[in-house]
Amino acid sequence: MTILDITRPIEHGMEVYPGDPEVHIEVVADPTWGDPALVSRLSMGTHAGTHVDAPRHARPGAMPVDALPLAAMLGPAWVADGTWAPGDLGADDLDRLAMPPGTRRLLMRFGVRTGGPGLRPDAAARLRDGGIVLVGTDGDSIASAHDPMPTHHVLLDAGVVVLEGLDLTAADTGEWDLLCLPLRLAGGEAAPARVVIRR
Repeated sequence: MTILDITRPIEHGMEVYPGDPEVHIEVVADPTWGDPALVSRLSMGTHAGTHVDAPRHARPGAMPVDALPLAAMLGPAWVADGTWAPGDLGADDLDRLAMPPGTRRLLMRFGVRTGGPGLRPDAAARLRDGGIVLVGTDGDSIASAHDPMPTHHVLLDAGVVVLEGLDLTAADTGEWDLLCLPLRLAGGEAAPARVVIRR
């Protein structure tokens, strides 16, 4: 069995989405200081690194991340190569991702973290209407950096799980088994996640 951890490491000072809280990791207890054990403090935004967006991200009062159905985040997923994309993908571009019929989970590799290609609302609508339950990307956002919320609304209003900030560099195109478990952050609009694929 091949198992790939496609989660970005959480590191002090790591790159975050422009305007989001920075990531700080600070040692607050250390045996070399006379403390009984090593303890650190972690401060970060809920959208740092690899994370899941819930409907509450786009609509206050909507479903929070701790209420998302686990079944949507566990199961077969198609890893698609989008490195050819010169810009955001529209509905007509989705055929180039070569998804098999009946694909329910899509993970897109663009090879660009910040400001790279995303989905336009018409592409998001086509995925939604085709029965997608989860769509992920190695970018910091599933949508265009110029106007991200319309695409989020299309997906999240329909209950589609949005998974952002993946590391797909070692994942070849094709079907994998996805295991994605976001932190059970009560009432949260998003949460960091540990994400693994295997075949």
